[in-house]
Amino acid sequence: GRGSRLYKKLVNDRQLVTAISADTHDLFEYGLLYVFFEPKSMDLVPEIEQCILDELASIGRGEITDEELNRAIKQTQMALYNLLEDDEHQAYQIGKYFWATGDENYVFNYLNQSAAYFKKEMQEIVNRYCRQPVMHKGFILPMPESEQPAWKEIQEESDEQDNQILQARVRTTEVEEPSYANCIEPREPGIFHFPKPNKYTLANGLTVLYHNNPATPKIDIVFQFKARPYFDAFDKPGVYNFMCLMLTEGTKNYSSDLLATLIESRGMTFSVYPGGLTMRVLRDDLYFALEVMQEILTNPTFPADNLEKVRDQIITDIKNYWDDPWTFSNQLVREDVYKGHKYSKNVLGTLQSVATIERSDLVQFFQKYISPAGATMAIVGDLTGYDLESLLTDTLGHWSGPVVEDVPFTPVAQVTPTQIDYPINRDQVVLCFVGCSIDRKNPDYDKLLLFDQIFGGGVLGAMSSRLFQLREQYGLFYTIRGSLLSGVDEQPGMVSVKTIVSLDRLAEAEKVIKQAINGTVGTIEADELQEAKHAVINSLVDLFASNSSMAQSFLFLNKYGFTPDFFDKRAADLSKITIDDINKAAAKVLS
Repeated sequence: GRGSRLYKKLVNDRQLVTAISADTHDLFEYGLLYVFFEPKSMDLVPEIEQCILDELASIGRGEITDEELNRAIKQTQMALYNLLEDDEHQAYQIGKYFWATGDENYVFNYLNQSAAYFKKEMQEIVNRYCRQPVMHKGFILPMPESEQPAWKEIQEESDEQDNQILQARVRTTEVEEPSYANCIEPREPGIFHFPKPNKYTLANGLTVLYHNNPATPKIDIVFQFKARPYFDAFDKPGVYNFMCLMLTEGTKNYSSDLLATLIESRGMTFSVYPGGLTMRVLRDDLYFALEVMQEILTNPTFPADNLEKVRDQIITDIKNYWDDPWTFSNQLVREDVYKGHKYSKNVLGTLQSVATIERSDLVQFFQKYISPAGATMAIVGDLTGYDLESLLTDTLGHWSGPVVEDVPFTPVAQVTPTQIDYPINRDQVVLCFVGCSIDRKNPDYDKLLLFDQIFGGGVLGAMSSRLFQLREQYGLFYTIRGSLLSGVDEQPGMVSVKTIVSLDRLAEAEKVIKQAINGTVGTIEADELQEAKHAVINSLVDLFASNSSMAQSFLFLNKYGFTPDFFDKRAADLSKITIDDINKAAAKVLS
């Protein structure tokens, strides 16, 4: 958290690192506490290490303030309430802690202790396990240019060994059919009454969607600006992202540190990003949360002293982004599919554009695009007893801003056959097949949604999908995914098949994927379609499993102008789709 000791010292005060995180990881018998950081230079590592050791020693001496302790307890309470919204995660945690403690209710009761108890336990853990002699450290360093020929030679030897092993174990039989899975009789989807939001609009143009869900004592707020991520200018991409990060670096009434402390001391979370923001609060803190949101949206100061700190963080993010082929391959294909289109831009920007962004660019973007006019806010949670209209009028009702004009889109041209090669030193190759698809309101959307379930795994990542069967049959792919609706939005999305393979089997992988692309249309069986319908229809309830997902669903309906009973009719609409409908729709885009 931004209010933590290490963030304040290493990022804000001394600016020794561009990124830092601390967390725990559960192992089978012992936990792992780790701190991960990216130093601004290797020369600073000893000073960073000493800061970490000093803070651990301070906690070991019991130098924990009541404010810090309350912050930690509040955040853990919020984590517990989030857990109560996630049945799958909840089941896992119940089982894990029962195995460790013998108490099936431990995960629900462990917070029922005094603050003094937690302070004592933290001291004991740090003094026993977080001493320098029993700690380990490691560094991931860039490979020098001079070492790359040797690395390539070693990699070629490794690939040859892999090839010899695989050639000696060629599959000669079909993958065994499932046995137990075929004994399970799937139930027909039950009746579910999808929640409906209440809706009204403030005088400043802000649309509010809200729903009372008293299941847990927390409230989720999801905000959608009229300005979407693609509002960035072509000549200076990354301004929107830069501006969002600077919004929490200080306001008229709060410094960056004070703002982080105020938010985290109440267990709240706050995140702002190109296109929107999210906030999660305990139900008793709603008015305070709205005041904080109003402060951030109306009084940011974009302090010049913090500009370079944030710039360094973004530059680190960009470097990390372009160091992960699975991730940056998306950007390579977007630039080709959406040539000259606003969807081609990377919200992070480029190293060159971020280096040229000035404070005036951020202020200008904020004044032009961050406005209540055309924005939508969804609030879901325990709203019992609240007069929400009065609360919002007293807080965000004072926010004003200009009308945000729609941005024009250039037509998305049909993709022409192109091969994009991007060399990078890695053990494997990311292989993508990409084409142009449809927009969200296209009449073929639901037909392709069902096709996705059969072809690429769809909403459940089904192991019965055609692409997963390729993985099982040929043993070529480390992972494989596919969709005809990748990134579908107001503008057309993409058809995408993406996998990771070893270089020596790349040609074989291309061949079998092309066969799947060209051979799935017209071969769908009736039982596959029925299973796909069950999967998609049953997954609809997941859109309303938590406050946050419910808020996102309400925003989705409002964004596309769908009727409030959209989800109520969804099962019936999907049930009417035939194999012929799916084949015709898929044939238009899957080539």
